[in-house]
Amino acid sequence: MKTYNCPECGANVPLADMNVAADVALCRACGTRSRIAELRESGDDAADYKALSGPTPKHVKVVRDLNDPSGKVELRYWKFSPVVLFLIPFTCVWSGMSLGGIYGTQIAKQAFDWKISLFGIPFLIGTVVLVCVILDMLFARRRLVLEYRHGSYSSKVFGIGRTRRFDLTRETRFSVDQAAMQPKGQVANFMIRVKNGNISTKVCSGWDEDALDYVVAMMKRYRA
Repeated sequence: MKTYNCPECGANVPLADMNVAADVALCRACGTRSRIAELRESGDDAADYKALSGPTPKHVKVVRDLNDPSGKVELRYWKFSPVVLFLIPFTCVWSGMSLGGIYGTQIAKQAFDWKISLFGIPFLIGTVVLVCVILDMLFARRRLVLEYRHGSYSSKVFGIGRTRRFDLTRETRFSVDQAAMQPKGQVANFMIRVKNGNISTKVCSGWDEDALDYVVAMMKRYRA
């Protein structure tokens, strides 16, 4: 027979303290009243409870509105990457020399050479890509919003970006997977895969592994 624990303190909640009709469970240990769906199955979520009971992972900020009765929570992630200290001067030098030599000379001479201009297109595209990577490292706002039965994840720079939405049900499954194959010797980049049947949503790519464990535990609490 399944037994259930309080989502706040982890104490056992007997069936006698569950009102199925009202969808309310009372924890006599801490006095918390919870939805029955929010109770944790004993033994299955020990690691999740441990992740949530400790301090919030580094680089993650938890934002709650205490006046919001829905219990919605927002997780914000930002981490400074020292790689950007190399990319900024590299982009300035590499792009400045290549684009300046190809297009700057034409502008200075006021003479257009379409062959040379076409040759410079790959350098122009490379510059755009590098600038986008730098902006993402410095200014990307990565947000995971969780509410009962639903969630959304966005990664935006100056309001430009994509938002992924997903459902959170008892059938929803989570896995921490490698985002992409990494060359030997490089640090792997991980993400969370939220699975609802045949639909798979990738969220939190690039977050620290301890942050991903915390996020998975948090998402399980918001499943219907």
